[in-house]
Amino acid sequence: MKKEFEDTPDSIVDAFVFRGFVDALNGDTAVFSQDNAENLFRIKREADRKAKEEKLYGANRDAGRDFLASNARKDSVVTLPSGLQYKVLVKGEGEVPQRTDKVLVNYEGRLVDGTVFDSSSRHGSKPASFRADQVIKGWTEALTMMPVGSKWQLFIPYELAYGERGAGQQIKPYSALVFDVELVGIDKPKTEEVKATDDVKTAKKSVPAKKPVPARKKAARK
Repeated sequence: MKKEFEDTPDSIVDAFVFRGFVDALNGDTAVFSQDNAENLFRIKREADRKAKEEKLYGANRDAGRDFLASNARKDSVVTLPSGLQYKVLVKGEGEVPQRTDKVLVNYEGRLVDGTVFDSSSRHGSKPASFRADQVIKGWTEALTMMPVGSKWQLFIPYELAYGERGAGQQIKPYSALVFDVELVGIDKPKTEEVKATDDVKTAKKSVPAKKPVPARKKAARK
């Protein structure tokens, strides 16, 4: 228990711990009931967790907010009600994906200090492929606005990225992120109409052709 309070402004007093232990064994609720004690402990632990996160990641959060606030003042940058910002680098003219569409994209991701943490080129020469609703919120919102052929620069607040948890070694909690995203295409499955046509063609191929009737049999029938 003492280890849990390390790096916090609090500490444990042995005498109080022993008193609480004995009271619990005896069912004595004169000081605290079990429920009240557990609730107080949860509240205190949550407050300590936030204080520790503030100490570790508060500067990172503030750097992201300052970056986005400055970025929002640029004429070329559009800020959406969600907090997502984007800049159109190339204007596409194709179809706009739906949330459940599988998209093909080239991308590069950076921290606000310019550090590149990922890119599609690191994973092969082909565009990355995934459903538009199976990525971070900032990506989903942008992808469902981008026509195919577009290339946008996205500026994503931590709430629409990896939030308070971060991701991997480079993306710390509360990190705002920058992405260059090129929407190459939409990988759509065959429609029911095309599938039905294919099924008919397959069925026709599977039906054996009629054998010609020999001339002698034709004459006998007559």
